[in-house]
Amino acid sequence: MTGTITKLFLDRDYGFISVRGQKQMVFFHRSRIEKLDWDQQLLQMVVEFDVYHSPRGPAAELVRPAR
Repeated sequence: MTGTITKLFLDRDYGFISVRGQKQMVFFHRSRIEKLDWDQQLLQMVVEFDVYHSPRGPAAELVRPAR
């Protein structure tokens, strides 16, 4: 799946990815990103990721730069 990182909470180690055509954003934790530094430059970055269903809703894993 592809989306854009639109919310980032650097001090809390998580953020949210918006996916075109979907109302609900996808949560991701810092531990789920690959090949990216955890900094402000992630904001508005287009990424690819896999989705899994957590108890709180959709969550992303294997978050990486889009090709």
